[in-house]
Amino acid sequence: MRIIASAYKVKHTSYTNAVTEMLKIATDKGFTVDEDDIFEQITTGGGKPKEGETKKHHLGLSKNGKKSKKVLHGQVYRDGSYELNAYIN
Repeated sequence: MRIIASAYKVKHTSYTNAVTEMLKIATDKGFTVDEDDIFEQITTGGGKPKEGETKKHHLGLSKNGKKSKKVLHGQVYRDGSYELNAYIN
């Protein structure tokens, strides 16, 4: 079995930490995350996941002031801690 190292931290102690890490993935690659998407999906989007549930986010991106076709996809699963899976596509 091959173990692949993650480019970001997967396990978090809070939903806020997991979402912050997800947003950092985009900024580290030179993207800006759409503020309206953050507000609609994260700030007012129904709160953190309950135990055993997954919360999914699909956030628009821009680069150098121009809207990008790429999207930041992230999901946070709660299993005692908060487990992050995120990628840009």
